[in-house]
Amino acid sequence: MSLFFSPSNPIPADESALEQMVWYCVWDHPWRSDQLLSAGSTIFLFDASVDVVLWEIELTDVFAVPFESTDAFRDHLKRRWGTRVTPLDGDGPCPGFGVAWKARPVRRLEVKRPVGSPELEQWESSCGLDEGWRLALDLPTSDCGCCTS
Repeated sequence: MSLFFSPSNPIPADESALEQMVWYCVWDHPWRSDQLLSAGSTIFLFDASVDVVLWEIELTDVFAVPFESTDAFRDHLKRRWGTRVTPLDGDGPCPGFGVAWKARPVRRLEVKRPVGSPELEQWESSCGLDEGWRLALDLPTSDCGCCTS
């Protein structure tokens, strides 16, 4: 199973910038990220502003932690990876739970949303994709068995 993620920050256009990027999300409660986000997991980066899946990436480093404030969480990310981390878009939970990762590019896609296919949410599982999306992204058919209840 793969995940689709539509970040609020701009998605880098080149591989080098993509590898330097620190991605993160925050919630007001723990998220079952251990099953979905781990080193080796695949994420497709979707730019909702232009309705295009731009990249397939493979996660190389992932961690999830509770935090007292979003600024403290961002400071932790900066210490961990030694790079500037973009601020939150809007208000974040305080306290909360954060998940962060770095990734390497697998392939640049630039796949436009197929006509008639539904829009993707900020987080979407490949299991819920319609046939139009599956064909456009060369993913297994809907009976791939990747998702179980």
